[in-house]
Amino acid sequence: MAGRAIAQAARPVVTVAPGAVGPGKAWPVGHYAELARTLAAEGADVWIVGGPREKAPAAEIVRATDGRARDLTGGDLREAILALSCGDTVVSNDSGLMHIAAALGRPVVAVFGPTSPWHWAPLNPLAAVIEPPPTAVCPTCGRNGCTDVRHRRTIDVAPIRVLDAVRRVLSERER
Repeated sequence: MAGRAIAQAARPVVTVAPGAVGPGKAWPVGHYAELARTLAAEGADVWIVGGPREKAPAAEIVRATDGRARDLTGGDLREAILALSCGDTVVSNDSGLMHIAAALGRPVVAVFGPTSPWHWAPLNPLAAVIEPPPTAVCPTCGRNGCTDVRHRRTIDVAPIRVLDAVRRVLSERER
């Protein structure tokens, strides 16, 4: 981590963890890119963490921010944990890094899709759980009023909803 020159910054640090087990649990990389672009424009440092499989999504996020986001993916788990521990808030899918960030006591904005936060959220509090809004017609099975959590899609979580939650966390940091 020392080679990556990570230190606590004067600007707020938002750490994003775009990885997930399976594409269904992953918030789209384009949504992460939009979030990161807006946060960077508003003066936040954006750090992207994850393993080697997150290199390509991280590159897309960095491109979307014109290089203002920092790609910290690909290292070992210890490096991701160190980056998570330094951030002011974490944005993550329902993933192992979400659980680690929560265990570190970091405010986590967690995006849930086809899994239930009631069953799978960390035992310690999260700053926010963002779930897809209910739809009149289920995009998966086509039924009206479908309540099957497995049919929910992370793509239906609008970036503005996550951005609003991050802004709330960062405003609490400034108090």
